Amino acid sequence: MTLSFLTFNGVLALAALAVSAAGTGSAHAATPPSGVIAGRYIVMYAPTVRDPAAATSRRERSSGFHARFRYTQALKGFAATLSDDQVRALRADRDVAEVHPVRRLTATGVVALSAHETVPAGIRRIEASTSTTARQASSVNVAVIDSGVDLDHPDLNVSDGRNCVTSEPGPSDDANGHGTHIAGTIAARNNGAGVVGVAPDTKIVAVKVLDASGQGGEDQLICGIDWVTSTRTDADAANDIAVANMSLGFTDTSAMRSCARDPLRRAICASTSSGVTYVVAAGNDARAFDSTSTPDLPAAYPEVLAVTALADSDGRPGGLGATTCDGQSDDHPASFSNFATSTDGQAHTIAAPGDCILSTYRGGAYARLSGTSMAAPHVTGTIALCLGEAGADGPCTALTAAQIVQTMRADARERLTIDPVFGYLPDPAKPNPLYGPLTWARLGPDTRAPYVTLDQPITGTVTTNPTPAFAGTAGTAFGDLATVTVEVFAGNDASGTALRVLTTTTAADGRWSVVPVSPLADGTYSARARQFDASGNQATSPTSTFTINAATAPAATTSTLDTPPSTPATSVAPAPAPTPPLTPAITAVAVPAYAKDAAKLEVTRARVLRRERQLDVLAPISRRASGLIDVTFKAAGQTTRFGRRIDSSRGQLRFRHAITRAQARQATGILTLRYRGNENVRSQVVRLRTAARHARLQTTRPQIADGRLIAQGTLARRAHGVVRVQLDWSRQGRPMHYEASARIRDGHFSLRERLPAGALKDIAGRDGTLQSYVLFSGYAKAELRGEMRTFEILPTRG
Repeated sequence: MTLSFLTFNGVLALAALAVSAAGTGSAHAATPPSGVIAGRYIVMYAPTVRDPAAATSRRERSSGFHARFRYTQALKGFAATLSDDQVRALRADRDVAEVHPVRRLTATGVVALSAHETVPAGIRRIEASTSTTARQASSVNVAVIDSGVDLDHPDLNVSDGRNCVTSEPGPSDDANGHGTHIAGTIAARNNGAGVVGVAPDTKIVAVKVLDASGQGGEDQLICGIDWVTSTRTDADAANDIAVANMSLGFTDTSAMRSCARDPLRRAICASTSSGVTYVVAAGNDARAFDSTSTPDLPAAYPEVLAVTALADSDGRPGGLGATTCDGQSDDHPASFSNFATSTDGQAHTIAAPGDCILSTYRGGAYARLSGTSMAAPHVTGTIALCLGEAGADGPCTALTAAQIVQTMRADARERLTIDPVFGYLPDPAKPNPLYGPLTWARLGPDTRAPYVTLDQPITGTVTTNPTPAFAGTAGTAFGDLATVTVEVFAGNDASGTALRVLTTTTAADGRWSVVPVSPLADGTYSARARQFDASGNQATSPTSTFTINAATAPAATTSTLDTPPSTPATSVAPAPAPTPPLTPAITAVAVPAYAKDAAKLEVTRARVLRRERQLDVLAPISRRASGLIDVTFKAAGQTTRFGRRIDSSRGQLRFRHAITRAQARQATGILTLRYRGNENVRSQVVRLRTAARHARLQTTRPQIADGRLIAQGTLARRAHGVVRVQLDWSRQGRPMHYEASARIRDGHFSLRERLPAGALKDIAGRDGTLQSYVLFSGYAKAELRGEMRTFEILPTRG
């Protein structure tokens, strides 16, 4: 396959010239011919191959070919020019999954015209700037995978990334101009000269996969994606690329294949999993890019955000502007733009200005170009702002690539709800949804409130059930599953300290319900439901007041669910499973003090994956347990809350979940897992702290005997400091806490501390269960990468 840039009827202007030099070009981009580049192949290894570089070297020596590119990150394999015999031998190789010919496409044409705007109309049209204001630089790095970028352009903050046009290393400077134009729309500086981008002065990383004529091969594109992915897995967090623009593509001659069969799609699938969001131009053939028989790739891949083109001449909605430089009607879909026809295609499609777009050009110049190539960087810049602006995290910081795609579309739809005129006018030949909603560069943080209702119990209800069910509906602006907290207060007023705090997660239909684990005493209560979304926005339901009068109910068998034994049995907390060096892992596990029919919830792995910005947890649980686990992770002054459904058939809870950039950077924090499931298995809480090294804490369950708090255990010999034993309970609705500590000596600790009489009295008269937590609080020395460093396993609690 030969790649081309997706530019239609472009116009160029040298900044140094006072008059334009007009040229000619094609009126429409011709449909690229099908076929492949003779002799060039992409070879994908099977997943069982552990060292793809070594595997390629062995095959080079044995088969006599030279690999043009080696893929180790987004794809395991290589690209090379191969003979028919070499292809047959590789296809018979048991370690080779696919031998795929490189697909071909032809390029489109451009023409020249002078530039005359400082703030491009397209930037104003998506409300990224006005005639007097502009946004600030994004906090993330943006890759332009294209013909390179002018590395010396004064209006760009650009760094040299990777040149995949040649197999030998070289600068990724732009010999065509297309990539430089893309970069300017994303991030041209707000410096009083030239033009302004969507996210001014954001760092652009040039990744060159197209040559001076705008041509390239699929193997070169995979080389670029592989390099971008490598920035997410190396040791340098500063070079991480979060979003990549690909204004290029080709039309395939067969139906779209899966990630396992298509080398380009496999590379994109792996790269998005590593945390890179891909924005792709939809194409310029006025056809369905999501055709089932001849899809435009990579735009048709559901893992990317495909961008169609809108014509806009005045930077304002309403369709009142003049025609554009090439005769397109204002605020209409561009006549050349591809579109989506299937439900799946529309689900990852969005529109942006793409006709007569003014931006930077090679040689320090500026140019006006048209095409979906020009539409895509408007969206790329918007995503960069959503990921962070002016050094602060943005609404998209903790989201996955798939969630960011849907956030962009949700933002665009919301802007239409606020002001229907914001969109564009119908194309008489095709309904609007086929082009997707118009991109909106939201100003400021996400402030869209979620919603929550408390439908049960109804105000005024009198029940004999001491464990009444609470139920309602909840949701977020994006339709995500919501975590709901129900607070129950004594009396008619929902104020003061809640007697009970119940947490659950909505089902797919937005409904939620939760039942108290232990009974409420007779009396009048008030309750309210709250919901927090990922951006910290809160919704609170109206208060419901109800009365429990269990004394009038028939006698029932007394449950010992929350009754502790006179002498708690001793048990040992599980030691954390070993993890690779530098991977944050468990240092301490909290063990509930008393249980009957326990959920047996434990945690054998809890770590922060810094590169992926994810929390990785593995927690065995009783196979009898069912329902939900409420998860809270507190780190860097921020809280991430979500719910996970238990797969009881597997007897474990295993998940990864996105966290904020600040939480990932700190890599240590408090993780709380709260089980609230079926009635046969009691509620349980596990609380632990993630950290950069194991303390290997093993401890007996704390006991209270003869008025003393007793606990003992072992740790890694390198651990120093103290072990803290904490007790949490409530009495008459008030939360109570007691903490004692024991110093670590030679990898051991032993605690026998006499409890104050008041604490013993409060514990004896507690409302429900008594929770105990054993935490390592100190530091350890370890050899990291050949040098001695001191780091905190668990910061001392203040």
